[in-house]
Amino acid sequence: MDKKSRIADFIEQRSAALGKNREQLAKQAGFKSSAALGRVLTGRASLQLSAIVPLAKALRTDPQDLLRHWIADAD
Repeated sequence: MDKKSRIADFIEQRSAALGKNREQLAKQAGFKSSAALGRVLTGRASLQLSAIVPLAKALRTDPQDLLRHWIADAD
């Protein structure tokens, strides 16, 4: 992937602001592993719609904000 996705940037910025590493964020958001979240962040896997709300909760952000980034990446 040449360009990082908007949602990946947003996730990384929010997790850094909260002081959460990838492993902590993955666990709190219900991912099977930090590697699964890593694949989403690097563009090797798509973020599933069902993961938006749990991930938003882990990032302490409004799910609508996360959803907007997810939709923008689909355009």
